[in-house]
Amino acid sequence: MGKAPKRIPWLKDIDYIVPIPLHWRRRVWRGFNQSEILAEVISKDLGIKMRCSDIKRIKHNKPQIKAKHRQLNVKGVFSLRNSEALKGKHILLIDDVITSSATSYEAIEAIKNIDGLKISLAFLTSHS
Repeated sequence: MGKAPKRIPWLKDIDYIVPIPLHWRRRVWRGFNQSEILAEVISKDLGIKMRCSDIKRIKHNKPQIKAKHRQLNVKGVFSLRNSEALKGKHILLIDDVITSSATSYEAIEAIKNIDGLKISLAFLTSHS
């Protein structure tokens, strides 16, 4: 995933790499955020700054892999912390794995009304 973006021409227009955040409890339990690790690799590879604190996960929900109704499981779990930093920017939102796209959708819902914000999404896919 870190090498492939160099072949995508529109990536030169990205201002920031933004990983999907974990709730702080899950991050402490797991010890890392997979989306952030992927974002770090892409950020270094492309030389694009990473921003990790503009979107916050405000609800500690059960893992998506165990959720029967994924969209309901993540409804309203994200909030916007800093809209000014993203105003008029093009961000590459990084999700680790997309199965139903519910998590990415909810993160986009939390930030989509920022003036002039353009959102692109990168992720790995899962076949379940």
